[in-house]
Amino acid sequence: MASKRKARVDPFHIMAGVIVAAAVVLGGAVLAVNRPLAPPSPASVALLETNTGFCTAFFVAPRLLATAGHCVEKPGQAITVTLRDGRQAKGYAIFDDDANDVAIIAIQGVTAPEVASLRCDGIRPSIGEPIWTVGNPMGLLPWFVSHGTVAGYGPTKSPGYDVHDYLWMGITIASGNSGGPVFDTSGRVVGVVSALAGERFGFAVPLASICQELGLA
Repeated sequence: MASKRKARVDPFHIMAGVIVAAAVVLGGAVLAVNRPLAPPSPASVALLETNTGFCTAFFVAPRLLATAGHCVEKPGQAITVTLRDGRQAKGYAIFDDDANDVAIIAIQGVTAPEVASLRCDGIRPSIGEPIWTVGNPMGLLPWFVSHGTVAGYGPTKSPGYDVHDYLWMGITIASGNSGGPVFDTSGRVVGVVSALAGERFGFAVPLASICQELGLA
């Protein structure tokens, strides 16, 4: 008479069952957390060149770009704008909020290949949540995509600025990234890159000033 073998218990299948059960109970939250995250499209991002260096910007309307205020320090200064599809135009600052280090540039003759989606509802990504930036570090790597996480929120010691709630980023940025967008996992812009804070840290200013100027907040 053949002996009855005990069924082998596979820990992997037990764990898989627990995860599936948790996903059902939490309305799919576990699956949502583990879904693949794709980098944002760089089509809404433009590169800036002035007499003093390179910066980045992003389209908030077909002929309007947002960037960092320190990228347009001289009033009336002509800025060379290069779009993702290679077209170029001249731009001029029409709004400059020095205290918050943000500005809006108007261009003529060309329109945006894509306009960025802005997060103007006041909801911000949680600490530890993935984020992306697109920029032109050192003026050498156009439309370079960097990936990192939200490190926290709070003030900095930057002189001349009145921002008390910077978005601190655990992400690699460099000169030339200033003014670029910070994208959340939904592909919406949640901040404007302002400065490098260390080898693996940078900070961005919130969109509040930009959203108010555009009538979106």
